[in-house]
Parts: sequence; structure tokens; C-alpha cells
Amino acid sequence: MNENTYRLVYAKHDGCLKDFLFSVPPNIILHKGDVLLVDTVMGPTVAVATSEPFVSADINGLATKLGAYLPLKHVLQAAGSDIQSYITRRARNDIRNTVDFLDTTKSDEKLPY
Repeated sequence: MNENTYRLVYAKHDGCLKDFLFSVPPNIILHKGDVLLVDTVMGPTVAVATSEPFVSADINGLATKLGAYLPLKHVLQAAGSDIQSYITRRARNDIRNTVDFLDTTKSDEKLPY
């Protein structure tokens, strides 16, 4: 990739129908479906990659066509499938442990009705 090409990705925010275009730094590896932390005019927020990263030399034409503002905002971090699976497993275990704890602390007394 030379200095006149840009690595880009489309991403969506939860609850938004529109795809947004973000610049992807060379040190970030990501794939379609990955959870991303992206920079926006409102500050860092979460989005999901809706495309694989791609390279384009005509960033001005692409931005104009899509209604994007230059300079493009950047992907700050990416959480791939391994990290997402870990978070899911951990959240499920935390929920199970909480339910188990609540189940063991309930009273065996009869309800008054």
C-alpha cells in the first residue's frame, strides 16, 4: 500500500440503518462482523464492521459519493471473534453464578398467600 492509498471499512452503529466509512490504521487487523471502537464527532463509540477492509486511492470521490466528511474518522480498536466469544462466555458465567447465588439464598418459608 503506497502513501496515496487508504485502508477503509464500512461500519454501522447499533440502531442506525446507515453505513459509515472509517479509515483503518495499518496496525489494526479486522474482519466483517468485528466489533469496533471508532472515533466520531461525538467521541469514541462502538460500531460493527459491515465490510471487510478494502483499499482505495480515490478517497475524495468515495467520500463525496457516500456523503462522508473528510478527513475520515478512524477505527481505534477492533474486537475479533475470539475476544467476542470470551466476553460472551464470561457474561454467561457471571449470570449463572448470580442466579445460583440468588437461588441458594432464597428462603424456604411459605409465602403468605
